[in-house]
Amino acid sequence: MAKTINTHDAIIATGEELEAANPAAAIEPWEVYKALGSRGKFDRVRDIWTAHQASRVVGPAVESEELPSDVTAALSAGLAILDSTIQKLFSGYVQGLTSDHVRQMQLAQNQHLVELNKLKSQLEYWMETALEAQEQVESMSVVPKPRAAPKTKPKQTTRARNANARKPVAKKVDPKSTEDPILRPGEETDGMPASV
Repeated sequence: MAKTINTHDAIIATGEELEAANPAAAIEPWEVYKALGSRGKFDRVRDIWTAHQASRVVGPAVESEELPSDVTAALSAGLAILDSTIQKLFSGYVQGLTSDHVRQMQLAQNQHLVELNKLKSQLEYWMETALEAQEQVESMSVVPKPRAAPKTKPKQTTRARNANARKPVAKKVDPKSTEDPILRPGEETDGMPASV
């Protein structure tokens, strides 16, 4: 371990000598370092000197003395006057805010009434227009309904027509009739060939 160039006591003694020479000025760590011949580590000198200055500032607490009674009474009276003045100012400020708010609400209410009256007049106009239109509709003669288009069968395609043409047509026989139906050559009745 290296030997310290400036001892703890030497740093403090040098700083106190500088303070005694110039009592009005606060001595900085770099001034102590310069007085020591700028030898050694500046950080060490700075740390020791700042710790010494801090230990001197922290001293025994000073006891406070009581003020004379006439000063205490004057301060109490001044505080009471200040308190009442602040309360008056605050209440005046609150009253001003309240009156401004009431005035703004009245203006808004008046504006809403104007808008409401406009809407009422528009509603009356449209109601009158609707009643007039209804009277015109009622006064007009009844218009007959248009005829519905006749229903037609959908057109058959060629394929469907050809399929219908090939089907044999069944003859209807009246069961009450006593006549035999006339059979054409090649037609069958009940699975039996027709006799010629």
